[in-house]
Amino acid sequence: MKRIWEIPDGKSQINGASSEFGRYAERKLYMVTNNNGHKNDQIDTALILAAGMGVRFRDVVSDKPKGFLEINAFPIVERSVMQLQSIGIGDIIIVTGFESRYYETLAKRFNGIRIVDNKNYARSGSMYSFCCAKELLSSSFLLLESDIVYETRALERLMATHKSNAILTSGPTSAGDEVWVEMRDGRVRSISKHIVHHKRAKDFSSALSELVGISKISPRLFKMMLEYAESYFNQFDWHLDYEECISNIAHKMDVFSCKIGDLLWGEIDDRSQFRRVQAEVFPKILRKENDCIAPVTAKHGVNKTERGSVRIAGSSHIKVVEKKNAG
Repeated sequence: MKRIWEIPDGKSQINGASSEFGRYAERKLYMVTNNNGHKNDQIDTALILAAGMGVRFRDVVSDKPKGFLEINAFPIVERSVMQLQSIGIGDIIIVTGFESRYYETLAKRFNGIRIVDNKNYARSGSMYSFCCAKELLSSSFLLLESDIVYETRALERLMATHKSNAILTSGPTSAGDEVWVEMRDGRVRSISKHIVHHKRAKDFSSALSELVGISKISPRLFKMMLEYAESYFNQFDWHLDYEECISNIAHKMDVFSCKIGDLLWGEIDDRSQFRRVQAEVFPKILRKENDCIAPVTAKHGVNKTERGSVRIAGSSHIKVVEKKNAG
């Protein structure tokens, strides 16, 4: 038997058979039954930057892109796709590069995924990948990195903010290789890996937050980023990252920090970060999100099977459809 988690609006259909799907079906029910009938329809698009080679992690992921590193038997980018679809994002654009065939296969398994190939991935930064998708982006969107694991509330909080431009930040994770966001009155002033060295320790908590890798981008900010990138590419080279771009134009317009001080999340760039996410971060995320949805699923007749999947009785929002494998 092959299970398909099917959301009747036609935007999301996910093939597979794992307890993880059950968790996301439950979370979808949790969200549907706790939004008082209102849907945030301002943002329907997400852009995932996934072109990088992951040179510091090649011995672990072999010939796969970093996004296909598995945590709990799930590629982390696949988990992101499910999380995005669970909050109503129907259009997911993934900019690929290194071993793009993996993402092309992913796009065949999920509705709503479009692939853009950065053919110059080996000699360019994330902002170049960003520019590769410019023709597909005409309204506000969420921007995500492909190598992060995070709580779904990260997306929910960012979607809920009334700020047009917001960068998701957290308290310090001590995970190594951190990128810091310096703020003033909630507004981003600079983004850097080295900014912490220029602040006194007592100023740390109020002035600095850690960059997570999820942002909310308005058309106006997008236009300014493209203009800055074009100028940079003409003067220098293609090695420009999107966070550096935002940092350099933050003085021209308001970009806010959306901070969740206790957010559970992790970036995976090397072995130590992988071990941290696998042993510490992800188990805590699962426990926390299961605790969050348990009262709602009980109320609406969701029964967990021995495999960790769910069946939803009497719900018109989500259903589990079982189909026989061909042959």
